[in-house]
Formats: sequence, structure tokens, C-alpha cells
Amino acid sequence: MKIFCSLVRALLLLLAMVTVATIQASSASPAVQQVPAMRITFSEPLAIFVFSKSLTERGWYGSKPFTKLFRESKFATKPYLDAIAALESLRLGYYFEYPDYPGKNANSTGYLLHRDLVRSSSLEEFRSRALGTIPNEDLAKLLSILNELTPVYRELVYTPNKDRFEQQLSELRQLLTSTDAAKLLQQGLTFYDSVWDPRDEFILAFFPVPGSGGYTATTVANMGMSPLPTGMTDYGGLLSVMFHEVFHIFYDEQSRAVKRNLTSWFAQNPSRHSEYAQGLLNEALATALGNGYVASKLKGSLNEGAWYNDKHISLMAKLIYPTVLSYLESDRRIDQVFVDKYVELYDSHTADFLTVDGVLSGRDVLFDRASDVARIDTAFPHRVDGNDLPLDEKTLKSSLKKGITRLILVTGDHEAKLKLIRENVPELGDWQPDAKTDFAYAILLPDRRYLIVVNAVTKGVDELLKTVKL
Repeated sequence: MKIFCSLVRALLLLLAMVTVATIQASSASPAVQQVPAMRITFSEPLAIFVFSKSLTERGWYGSKPFTKLFRESKFATKPYLDAIAALESLRLGYYFEYPDYPGKNANSTGYLLHRDLVRSSSLEEFRSRALGTIPNEDLAKLLSILNELTPVYRELVYTPNKDRFEQQLSELRQLLTSTDAAKLLQQGLTFYDSVWDPRDEFILAFFPVPGSGGYTATTVANMGMSPLPTGMTDYGGLLSVMFHEVFHIFYDEQSRAVKRNLTSWFAQNPSRHSEYAQGLLNEALATALGNGYVASKLKGSLNEGAWYNDKHISLMAKLIYPTVLSYLESDRRIDQVFVDKYVELYDSHTADFLTVDGVLSGRDVLFDRASDVARIDTAFPHRVDGNDLPLDEKTLKSSLKKGITRLILVTGDHEAKLKLIRENVPELGDWQPDAKTDFAYAILLPDRRYLIVVNAVTKGVDELLKTVKL
């Protein structure tokens, strides 16, 4: 018995010594920070869906090469045309917002369907994942259409391009493997001060598109999705665009506190243009990090040309890049000092930013005739936010509560409409416009957003808008 007790005491003492040593070792060396992985994949369910939607009137990714392929094929027959028409009439998008998170993008069931498509290895698995996202009746119709068009997609798109597409995916994976993607992701997460579980990997889903045309990427949840033109060879450029999209996710997944701080910092800044500067922030940062910083790591040098296909975003990204680089290299999080520097840079180039097309990138358009909205969209195509609404007292009051440029197109009943505007905008109390004259008038309201009134009597609204002085 004494021998047994001695052995127990010896074992307990040994266990205690091991525990202490473990604790000391843990405290002596810092814990390894977990970073999410990044994976490149192909999702046939997503590819079939994109192909099918691209054949409708409101075509999505790569619609032109897909449409041409289909129309010149043996499949351009009534049964398939009927299926495409049925898909066109199917409502898949129901939108919802996150009001407790200022600046967070609205979401939709359409995006959730894309997420489920990427996560699925088959259309049957997609059906199971998507259950409850849209009404069952519409989900059943969608599955029926996609199943019907699956052999069309495989014969026209995937099979002829399979070898080239798989080679491209292999080369993309090799480039990603040779890049310190983990470090780039961690730098982005730290800078944006985002909330992200490292167990959730980032998935880059590509699908083949015949030809060498351009491409448009998008994101949802932890996924970036993009066409991969068969003529594409600039894999560094493509990956930098995908990182750009991932940085949008980081911006969107900032905590409630960070979102509110950003809003407060811009509001506290004394610049009268701080709200317009904030309107460029999401795209400018994603461009500075993705098309600037990441692209330089992938290609060995900064691109001296445009970084984005909008001149305002490209310029702001380049202006803020040195500050972004400093924050990345010192593991700093976005803060009020950064915001103030950002606004200062914006104000130093107001002649470039405060243009009509610049302030109209986010706009509510209140109109008398819907045809005038189409003319504005043609003249000023870049638009990231806003709604088109018939002009009345209710829509005017609603728009005045939003932080966005308000563009009012008066093309009929001029006296009454201008009186309505004047009575609902206190800053226009002494305004005495001539209702019988063509004009475009702009005023910066207390919320630091422009109200632009276009009174079109004999001239077109687009022609008059180009003459407005900000």
C-alpha cells in the first residue's frame, strides 16, 4: 500500500512539473495567429446558372459570347427559348438591409443563391442548400430550367474549353501558391479591423468564357466569383482583382463599432465635402489594396496606368495608397487619423472629384417622365447607389432623409413642381426660379449632399445637367 501511494505521489508530481513546463513554454512564445486559407475552384452549378441567366434579356457575366454561341447553335429552338424566357420572368432577388451597420451593403436572396451554387457540387445539392431562400415554387422552376439547360452548357461551353480552362486554373493555383496570400489576407483583415473567423476560407470560383474579352468579378459571403476568358493570360491582374473583391468583403464585415466610428469620423471632419469623400471610400480602399498593393506583390511593381475603370476611384486610390501602404506595413487599423488624411487628399483634388458625374455616382432621381431617367443613365452611366422614383411630396421627403445626391427632373407642371421643391427644402425658402426657363441648379444641403434641380422646358434634361455649376 505504501509503495502504491508513493507511486501515485510521484506521478502527480511529474504531471504537475509537465503542466508548469507547458504553461511556461506557452507564455514564452507567442501564439501563432490563424489566417484563413484561400482556394481556387470551379463550380459547375454556378457556371450553368450564369450561362443560363446570360441568355436572358438582362444578361449577366459574359452575356455576349454565350448569347452568340447559343444563337448559332442547334439548341436555338423553341423549347430552349421558352426555358430562357421562363427564367427571365422568374423573380430571384428579394432585398434586405442591415440598419444597425452603417455603410454595410444590402443583401439579397439572389446573392444567397450564388453562395449556395458555389458551395454545391451538383444541382441537386444546390436545391437542398437553397431551400427556404426563395419560395419553393420558384426554386422548383429554377431547378427545372437549369437541368434543362445543363447539356446545352456542357456541349457549347465547358467541353470545348475544358482543357484550356483546367490549364488556366492550374496556373492560377501555382501563382497563388507562390504568393504569400496568408500575409496579404491578414494585413487586410487588420487594416479593415474586420470580424472574421479564420476557419472560414476564401473561395475564388471561376467559370470559363470563350474569347479574350473583359470580366467582372463579384462577391458574396466568403466567395469571389469571376468569368475566366479562355484568352486570359494576365493571371496576376486577375488575382489582384479577386483580392480587390475580398477586400470589399473585409469592408463589409467590419464590426458595428467600427462602422459607426467611420460614419462619425467623416461627420466630424470639418470639410464640407467629407460625405462625398466617404462615398468613394469602399472602392478606393479595395482598389488601393487590391489593384495597387497586391498587384505590386504579384507583378513586382506598381501599375503606372489606371487602377480602376472609373477615373474618380482610380485617382483616390492612388492618392491614398502611400498612407494605406504605411498602415499595412505597420499593422495599423483604420482610424480617425487615416480618415482625416483621406479627406484632406480628397479636398486637395476637388476639381477632379466634384464634377457632375462624380457627385452623381450615387443618386436618387425623382422624375416626371421615365424616359428622362434613361437619358440621364446614358449620359452618366457610372452609378453605385440610389433609386429612380416618380416626383411627388412623399418621394421627395423620403429622398431628403437619405445621404445621397438628389437629382430632380422637372419636365411638366413646372410652377407646381418647383413650388413643391421649395416648400420642402428650407434652404430654398428664398429661391425664386423662373418656371418658364430652362435651367439646372445645385445647392449643397446641410447633410453635405447636393440637391440638383433640372427644369427642362425646351431642352433635354441630360443637356441641361451637363451645365450645372457645383
